[in-house]
Amino acid sequence: MQSKFIEGFAFAIAMAAALFANVIIASCGGASSSSSSPGPPAITSQPQNQTVTAPASATFSVTATGSAPLNYQWKKDGNVIPGATSATYTTPATSMTDDGAKFIAVVSNSAGSTTTAAAVLTVSTSSGSGPISLSTTGGDRQTAVVMTAFPSLLQVTAKDSSGDPAPNESVTFTAPSSGASASFANGSQSLTATTNASGVATSTALTANSTAGSYMVTATVSGSTVSTTFNLTNVLSSGGSGIPEFSHVFIVVEENHSFSDVIGNASMPYLNSLASANSLATQYYADAHPSLPNYFELTVGEGTSITGTLGDSYNGTVSQDNVVRALAAAGKSWKSYAESLPAIGYLGGDSGPYLRRHNPVVYFSDVQQSSTQSNNVVPFSQLATDIANSSLPDYAFIAPNANDDAHDCPVGLSTCTDDQKLAAADQWLSANIDPLLSSAAFKNSLLIIVFDEAEDTDATHGGGHVPAILVSPLAKQGYQSTTLYQHESVLRLMMEALSVPDLPGSAASAPDMTEFFQ
Repeated sequence: MQSKFIEGFAFAIAMAAALFANVIIASCGGASSSSSSPGPPAITSQPQNQTVTAPASATFSVTATGSAPLNYQWKKDGNVIPGATSATYTTPATSMTDDGAKFIAVVSNSAGSTTTAAAVLTVSTSSGSGPISLSTTGGDRQTAVVMTAFPSLLQVTAKDSSGDPAPNESVTFTAPSSGASASFANGSQSLTATTNASGVATSTALTANSTAGSYMVTATVSGSTVSTTFNLTNVLSSGGSGIPEFSHVFIVVEENHSFSDVIGNASMPYLNSLASANSLATQYYADAHPSLPNYFELTVGEGTSITGTLGDSYNGTVSQDNVVRALAAAGKSWKSYAESLPAIGYLGGDSGPYLRRHNPVVYFSDVQQSSTQSNNVVPFSQLATDIANSSLPDYAFIAPNANDDAHDCPVGLSTCTDDQKLAAADQWLSANIDPLLSSAAFKNSLLIIVFDEAEDTDATHGGGHVPAILVSPLAKQGYQSTTLYQHESVLRLMMEALSVPDLPGSAASAPDMTEFFQ
């Protein structure tokens, strides 16, 4: 009985040992058939397209499964967004520059990574469209000495189609890449700024480069065709007068027509194109009738006090201070280019269409008593030679002959209308002055075209209402002044433009013409 009990107990122990051995073997053989290796994350909910009204933010989210930990990285248009490392990403305040951006999330774990589909962001303004207007509200028409800062920052205002301010718009200011230009505080010719709650975008400080000249800076709204421009000018020196310092100053004097005869007259398309593109003095008046006192006002700063009642018949010698004396004292060169002048240094009377009274320097004692100075009186044809040889003087008085300055009928006509006279003068300017304006020397030069007097029936302010046009890369473009000026102001301007300290006669007290350059 006892032996059977012992045998049964031994059998039970053996069976238990076998069962334990089988469990150990199964464990050592690996995972059960129902287990699997960890894999990369699986996207169960893709980020969705979002539409917001600027400047509202947009939120994107993704849901994924997989072995922890799961890591997230959001990207905008393929670029990593720093700090965007959770399952949800909220953008900063949006602007129209964000419209159409694509956002994706890369989800990863130790086994790999999975990228979501792209979600598109649509951004609109409160009116449902981008800004439809961009206006210049500060910094236009400025002048700065080369390599110095402009006095004002550039400023634009963007508005939407409802006329409301368009905030958070990206505005790019762009200056020319070559020639006269300027750079922003970042050292570049381009700067991007964002409009504030009032729709205003403002540039950083702007510094003129080393090249003198006028140019435009363009402001453009990103993602839009909307733009506006700023007209800026770099000058070599202000000379302390507010007038740029020019390399050359030229004056052309036309004859005997009023402002209303000339400005807007279809017979003078070239001159009117210059007036439209450059600066026009709309309240400019001659000093007297007839012609000669006006020519003296332009060069001596005195007129009828010299000619008295003789007018154009005056044949004396002018000993008063004058433009030639002032230029010589300042070490400046000059020439008088007179069409149909018989010879270099000719100081005599009328010769064919050459009229002595239209060439005032020949009356000056400074010229009559010096062969050096008289040799600066030259035929007009010399101008083309001097342009070609880069030998233009600092100051030039240009006198077309009587057939070409609107005084007489054009060549070939014994009688003609005023419009025919003006058409001939316009054609002469186009043929003879346009090459000067196109020359390299004119880059830092000033040309003034003025009529000596109006018709005798207009004696307003002495000599009637006449046009005066200032042409220069450094003058305001498309500008019209309403300030009252007369010939002595032009004399002052020409001297100050060359940094000549002597302002002959009434030029010293005449209104300055700085407004045309600021």
